[in-house]
Amino acid sequence: YLPNTLVLVTVSLVTTSVISIVLGVVAAKSFLKSRWKVGDKVASLTSIGAYFIPAFWLGIIMYVVLAAQLHWFPINLFFALRGGGLHNYTGLEYYLRYLWAASQ
Repeated sequence: YLPNTLVLVTVSLVTTSVISIVLGVVAAKSFLKSRWKVGDKVASLTSIGAYFIPAFWLGIIMYVVLAAQLHWFPINLFFALRGGGLHNYTGLEYYLRYLWAASQ
C-alpha cells in the first residue's frame, strides 16, 4: 500500500505548506501595518485552532464534506480503483447486511 501512502503524504504536505505560507504572509503584512489588526488575528486564530483540532476528526469531517457532500471524489476511492469492497479486509459487509435489514 505504499503508493496510497505516498499520495496521501504528498497531498497533505503540499496543502499544509500552501496554507501555512498564505497564513504567514497575511499575518506578517497585517502585523507590519499595525499590530493585532484583523488579518493578524484571523491568521493567528486559524493556525492555533488548526493545531488543536484532532487530526482524525478533521480527516473525517473533510472526508464527509469533500466526498459525500461535494462529490469531488468517490467515497471508496481506493476500493473503487481495485474493484474490492469491505469483505476483502474485514468481513464487515456480511454483518452490515443484517444490520441494514433489521433497520428497515
